[in-house]
Amino acid sequence: MSNQHLVFMDGVTGYLGRWTLFWYLEELREERIAVLIRPGKKGDRAKQDAQSRLDAVLDSIGMSSERHRVTAIPGELNSPFFGNRDAVESLAADAWIHMAGDITFKKLGDKSSLVTNRDYTVNFIEAARKTRFVPRTVCHTSTFYVFEKADHPDEEFSVPEEFHDPSKMEHHNAYGYSKLEAENYLHSLVKAGSLPFNLLVFRPDIIMHHIPVQEVALRNPGLITDDFKVIFQLLAAYIGKTKVKIPGGPSFDNPLRYIPVSMNTVLNISDVDSVTKAMMQLAVLFGDGGLTPDGGCQIFHLVNRWQPMPVRFLRDLSETSEPELAGRIQHVEPAHFKTDILPKLSWMEKLYYTNFVEPFIGYMNRARTHAATDNVDNLLGEEWHNFHPAHQVDLGQWLEAGIRQAIEKDFGEPPKVKR
Repeated sequence: MSNQHLVFMDGVTGYLGRWTLFWYLEELREERIAVLIRPGKKGDRAKQDAQSRLDAVLDSIGMSSERHRVTAIPGELNSPFFGNRDAVESLAADAWIHMAGDITFKKLGDKSSLVTNRDYTVNFIEAARKTRFVPRTVCHTSTFYVFEKADHPDEEFSVPEEFHDPSKMEHHNAYGYSKLEAENYLHSLVKAGSLPFNLLVFRPDIIMHHIPVQEVALRNPGLITDDFKVIFQLLAAYIGKTKVKIPGGPSFDNPLRYIPVSMNTVLNISDVDSVTKAMMQLAVLFGDGGLTPDGGCQIFHLVNRWQPMPVRFLRDLSETSEPELAGRIQHVEPAHFKTDILPKLSWMEKLYYTNFVEPFIGYMNRARTHAATDNVDNLLGEEWHNFHPAHQVDLGQWLEAGIRQAIEKDFGEPPKVKR
């Protein structure tokens, strides 16, 4: 069988990666795709394990019938040529797409985030530069939140589609900072003119997934909800339902008493189908095999402005849905929390807020940012901002279903549902 593929991508076991894979298989019916799969087993069993993991991914997106078009390459991003040089060297793909990463909101300074988001990017780019069949285009999936200002949420910034000056960024957590470090590395290569391929940098924002959660869908037929757990965890916090994980120790219930977020904070949500389909179109469907940007690089803000979500809306919804539980939570301004409340908390609460809550809460309390989307709009048109018609959903209904899921699961095993 020929080793010619349209694209080679990593990260397909994650939710963004699997839906990017879905759109390649859905829209490009004659093309073959190669994917990097990190096997859970070593030695002779690694290849079979990677195949099994790919089978599970395809089954989850309803694409098992297209298995013959997808090649699994076992390997790991922490090694040169992913620890599988022969397979990588023999692979011929027009585009390489890097999506794997760590999107957890860890404390600023966390080294594991830098390894996963910066160092693995370096390994991916170096493999693409040195492989036998150098791709025409390499795509790096970053995040819109490489830009961050620590100003009050009432402050507003317009964010251009260009590399940012790292000295002017003010990050609260390791996620945005580590992604910025990856972009700094890419920027240095672009300035040096040392890339033998075109580079496209994708910056999505908060992405809503449309996978129906079974126990919610059974109660609300036709409801399309989200399995991107950040929003659900925030909703759970608003009604005092959360779990604390002490580093090196057990998990136990410790409902929050305070939510240190300004009511003026706004979260922007994009739907996964619009974002991943746009990534697919930009990577391979323009020109002769893909874009040829001026200077060899172009940045795209994949922020489709579907639904701005004020924190005030979340608070009001939690009070309507669970007034007794929500009434136990006090909403406080971040500055007041840090100076007057945090010092008086128990050591356990301090540990939880400083290591687990503050990185995410700080992320929410950044200044309000507006993404320029000229680059993607000029190529895909304004229509790409529309929420995918097959997945229209009432935001209030979706979020209320999320609250119910958070209450019932309690972040443990889902309850059994009577059919």
